[in-house]
Amino acid sequence: MNVIKVQDLQLLEKRLPCFPWYVEQYIQHKIVDLSPSTLLEYTRDFETFIKWMIQEGLSSALTMNQVTLSELEQLTLQNVDTYKLHLQLRNQNSVITRERKLASLKSLFHYLSQIAEDDEHYPLLKRNVMAKLKTHRHTSAKLAASRLQGKILEDDAEIQAFCSFVARDYITQISDNPHVYRIIEMPRIAA
Repeated sequence: MNVIKVQDLQLLEKRLPCFPWYVEQYIQHKIVDLSPSTLLEYTRDFETFIKWMIQEGLSSALTMNQVTLSELEQLTLQNVDTYKLHLQLRNQNSVITRERKLASLKSLFHYLSQIAEDDEHYPLLKRNVMAKLKTHRHTSAKLAASRLQGKILEDDAEIQAFCSFVARDYITQISDNPHVYRIIEMPRIAA
C-alpha cells in the first residue's frame, strides 16, 4: 500500500468514531472493495450530509454519531432535493461533485437497506429515500473525452487541413516571432 493510502487509512480510522455506528459498519464492509482514499472521501460526504441534517432539524442529534437510522428513514425526497440545492448554492459544488456526493450517500443507503441486517435478519434501514434519486454517473473517461472535444482532430478532413497548415502556412504565422525564428534558423553544428 502506498504512503498516501496508508495515511488516508490512518485518517479514516481517526474519523470513524465521530460517525454513527452504522457508518463505521459500512466502511468496514467496503474496505475490501474500495481504497482508503475513496472511503475517506465518502466520510467527508457523509459528514457534510449529517451536519446538514442536524442543522436543518431533520435529526435531534447534537453530534454526528447520534444520528439514528430512524431519522434516515424519515427523510423525504423533498429533503434530498433541498440537500442537493444546499450543495449547489451554499457549498457551490459543481455538477460532478454533487453527483459524486449523492452517489456516496446512495451507496450508504443501499448498504443499510439491502445488505446490512439486524439481529433478526431484517434490513437496518426499512425505507431508502435515496433509491428514488436519479444520479448521473460521470466516468473519468467520459469527462476526459468531453474536455478534449474540439481539441483533437476527429476526421480525415481535419487532419488534412492541419497537415496542410503545417506544410504551407505555419512558418508565415510564426515568422514575426523572433524567438521561434531563431530556433528555426539556427545552423546545425557538425558532430
